Amino acid sequence: MGDSDAAKGSEAARAEESQKSFDPDALYKVGMIYYQRRRWREAKECFTRLTALQPSPRVEALLREVDLFMQLEQVEATTVTDAAATDRAAAEERAERERESPAQPGRKAWIPWVVAFALLILVGAAIYLFREGPFFRRDPEPVKELRNRGQSYMVDEQWCKALEVYDELLRLKPQDLEAKANLKKAKDNLYDEAQRHIEAGELEQALEDLRCIFRYDPDYKDVRALIQTLERRQALKAEEERCRGLLESQACREAVDCLEKLRATDPEYNPVAISGTLHEAYMCLGQQLIEQVDDELQPSPTTAKETEPGWAVTQGVLDDALQAGRAFEKALKEKPDDEKAKQSQAQAESLKQGLEQYSISAWAECIPPLMEVYSQDAGYLSGKVAKLICDAHLHLGNAYYRKGNYREAFRECQAILDIQGCDPQPARTCVWVAGLHLTPSPTPTPTLTPTPTSTATPTATATYTRRPKPTATATPVPTHTPTQTPVPPTPESPMPTPGETPSPRP
Repeated sequence: MGDSDAAKGSEAARAEESQKSFDPDALYKVGMIYYQRRRWREAKECFTRLTALQPSPRVEALLREVDLFMQLEQVEATTVTDAAATDRAAAEERAERERESPAQPGRKAWIPWVVAFALLILVGAAIYLFREGPFFRRDPEPVKELRNRGQSYMVDEQWCKALEVYDELLRLKPQDLEAKANLKKAKDNLYDEAQRHIEAGELEQALEDLRCIFRYDPDYKDVRALIQTLERRQALKAEEERCRGLLESQACREAVDCLEKLRATDPEYNPVAISGTLHEAYMCLGQQLIEQVDDELQPSPTTAKETEPGWAVTQGVLDDALQAGRAFEKALKEKPDDEKAKQSQAQAESLKQGLEQYSISAWAECIPPLMEVYSQDAGYLSGKVAKLICDAHLHLGNAYYRKGNYREAFRECQAILDIQGCDPQPARTCVWVAGLHLTPSPTPTPTLTPTPTSTATPTATATYTRRPKPTATATPVPTHTPTQTPVPPTPESPMPTPGETPSPRP
């Protein structure tokens, strides 16, 4: 113990030497040494000088605490002096009464002794209460050490550690008013710090502060309910991160389900962020469904009949197109002003209508909605929308041709040549065959020597037959053989389907 006091004395002496240099750090250290040794006047002098050099809220708080402790010491000294003065006055008054009052033979001699004994008991009780009360500073060493640690934690604003120390101190001295006051102050500051963490979205730090309060005072304010709320919010945040991870890994349908469930669990949780993420998830899902339509939409088997669609539109294709439109529609509800969502929803809806009509061979009805898609994106569905339009035009041209409406058949076939990505050969063949009925064929002149007639230019794949040579006459036979004029097909002879070549009739 002597070595410890000597060490503290030498430390204080060195600090006092440093104090003369007006170093703020040195003044703070000297003040804290005096503070821990309860030398309030010296501590106040150091903190006052430190405030003049470098004002600080922490040092001002220490000055207020030092003033409070000095007042408590003054009250303590006054209480002891007043008690001693009261005892002396009572004894003098008693002696005076005994001198002035003559002895009475019947008086009981034991009464003064009883009074004196009672006074001794009162004085002893007062001394006991005084020693055990808050004004007595000669604490046992463990209590003194806890008190010093608690003050240091309070100064450093380590509220949870201060709370732990003062809780332990109150178990040793349950009536210590200073420890009770600091315990309450630590809880209040810790609660305020938790509120600041909540406002900043730092849920883990807020929960750490609140759980510290709950360990020592479960009924403090609304700590219990607040902990439950934050733990629930923390779980929701973890679920939101899981949903975001699903979206980033392109598991779009699972991300949509996850986010919808999260919103249903707590509609008040982070609504703006949840809505934005859900918009992304619905757009992702819609795009994936359109890609499935692209993969599933394939040409019909080569054995398909002439009047049947050239592309197989299955029920699965129609369902995927329908679901894609609904996904884009829900994305649009989350962000009504998103132009990309508007365009995607309109394209998916037009695609669904066009595919439904195409699948039942309603050629005239399927072309307008498919053209709506094509006009915005000529390469939609890897260019398959353009091929569907061309196939519909060709079927419609054949239908007009069979009815003898060659002009409309010509127009339908001509429209194919304006569509990018279509095979032009069937369109040219279709135009040529329909055009033969719109342009009259020249009549050959009956002469002995046949003259070549105008010949329609066939397509690259067309083949022709030759007429027999004319019989010999007196007129010399020309050195060339005339080509035959193709005869236009009749309505009973349908136009060639894609892949066929026209063969003029002999």
